[in-house]
Amino acid sequence: MKFYATIEPCRKLKNLFSNLSSFYIIDIDTILEESGLDPEKDTHRYLINSEITRLIVQGARSKRYKGMIYINKRINKCVVESIRASIDDMTNSVVESICVLDDADVPKLEHLYTLFDEVIFFPSLRKSKIIECKPIKQKNEKAKKTV
Repeated sequence: MKFYATIEPCRKLKNLFSNLSSFYIIDIDTILEESGLDPEKDTHRYLINSEITRLIVQGARSKRYKGMIYINKRINKCVVESIRASIDDMTNSVVESICVLDDADVPKLEHLYTLFDEVIFFPSLRKSKIIECKPIKQKNEKAKKTV
């Protein structure tokens, strides 16, 4: 199973990928909206992070899904490192790599590419499946680009 992170909204992903029903989706903006918690308050931040960690653990241990998609418009280096640490600490995790989903025409997460195992760009011509993307090796072996 692969773990995909992006800042794009779920509705855009539904227009681009045809197999989203086989992915465990964690939409941080929806979680914040439904919980009514303020991420600027320390106590609320703890509760939010606990819930996100619980959802990541639940999705990473599932054998039903082909992958997980983490949607967070506030994603940064600290968030990515925290996700990687959470996944690495799990004993029954089936997550094999952490990938970033980004737009090839207007890359918004280019500054974070080195933190991920793979970079996958959204399809531009037709609706496709996420797993149909093919990796392209980059000069820097730490981050493989995928088109």
